[in-house]
Amino acid sequence: MRQHDTLRHQVKKLINSGQLEIIGGGWSMNDEAVTNYMSTIDQMTWGFRKMNETFGDCARPKIGWQIDPFGHSRDMASTFSLLGFDGLFIGRLDWSDKTARLQSKTAEMVWKASPNLGESANRIGVENEVELDDDEPSLSMVEGLMNVRYVNAEQSKGSRVNLFYSTPSCYLKSLNDANITWPTKDDDFFPYASDPHTYWTGYFTSRPTLKYFERLGNNFLQVCKQLYSLANLGPEDMVDLDAMREAMGIMQHHDAITGTEKQLVAFDYARILSNGFKECAAVASAAINKLMTPPSVQSNEESQENVVAANLDITSCLLTNISQCDISEGAEPFIVTVYNPLSRVVHKYVRLPVSGAAYSVSKFNTYVKEQASYYATDNIALTMGGDFNYQDAHTWFSNLDQLISYATDSIIMTMGEDFNYQDAHSWFANMDMLI
Repeated sequence: MRQHDTLRHQVKKLINSGQLEIIGGGWSMNDEAVTNYMSTIDQMTWGFRKMNETFGDCARPKIGWQIDPFGHSRDMASTFSLLGFDGLFIGRLDWSDKTARLQSKTAEMVWKASPNLGESANRIGVENEVELDDDEPSLSMVEGLMNVRYVNAEQSKGSRVNLFYSTPSCYLKSLNDANITWPTKDDDFFPYASDPHTYWTGYFTSRPTLKYFERLGNNFLQVCKQLYSLANLGPEDMVDLDAMREAMGIMQHHDAITGTEKQLVAFDYARILSNGFKECAAVASAAINKLMTPPSVQSNEESQENVVAANLDITSCLLTNISQCDISEGAEPFIVTVYNPLSRVVHKYVRLPVSGAAYSVSKFNTYVKEQASYYATDNIALTMGGDFNYQDAHTWFSNLDQLISYATDSIIMTMGEDFNYQDAHSWFANMDMLI
């Protein structure tokens, strides 16, 4: 919902004057147990970027606000310290730990979040002591102000209670100004138990398909971001990329990736992420087509008469976990492009579902060299057909013989003169050299 300009300017004025403080600042309040650090940093970064674009530098959060995730991790506290937060407010910790802290008045502590980072990762942690029942009505600012005035008015009758409005930053400053040696903690707040014999650990594995979908989404998002930069795409593709960023940010929510949501909500999360995949696939398709188009075609209009720009219809197979891929199962010829988003060379086996009994790989060596010439990288690899089995050397040789028998005399795979077919070791070594 887009607010009226008058209200938007009022909010910005309150932020710039310090009367209104934004804390947390991520795209969502992420879970701390089943999320990956890369996705957590991405969703925090995206939230910070949107706030900076909307409100400016004064809106930069300085406080972590994690009051609802089901337990808290030391690694998350370390991440918050690296984000520049001064402190962290948490809400859910084991009931016995919480009871002991409230009784001993040690709800505040110094959390030593990383032995590697040392004191730079130490942050004041505050256990949030305020709890509201679900049926308790929330107070508006006007009602709250009236209550403060009412309570303070009791001072004339001898009351020693004085209420005033503050912010988390002001509260942390008062803790620092107190110059007290606070108790320390150097481990996690896991597992979380809300009551005796009531441990919240099932969400570590609940809804495994949705958890797998989220992990796949993180991989695809990194690929899309890299391809967007490598191809130097324009703002029209940035909109598609942002859709995936937002979808992945929502998936980090402590009631999304955890699987603690209701089924209809889980369906909606899957729908949002599925749409993000579609938008991100458009970015990848545009980037790959641009990268495969020679620079002369992109810059020189005259050369387009003789050379046609690449216009491949690129499809991602997202259902290979259940052995489904429309392209590999239904198309006669098809091209497989495998992209390695890492900064190092890796060796992986790619499995594709197929419906035919036999397949041949034509012009393998030439095609790989042509692809590599476009990218000037060693990230190009091709699968050798669904009938291949890479378990041991015996299957390597038998499958190679099977592949050669399928090929005609005019389609012969030449692996290069430097290849040695005497044993399995040279097979693997030469295959690595080719890739």
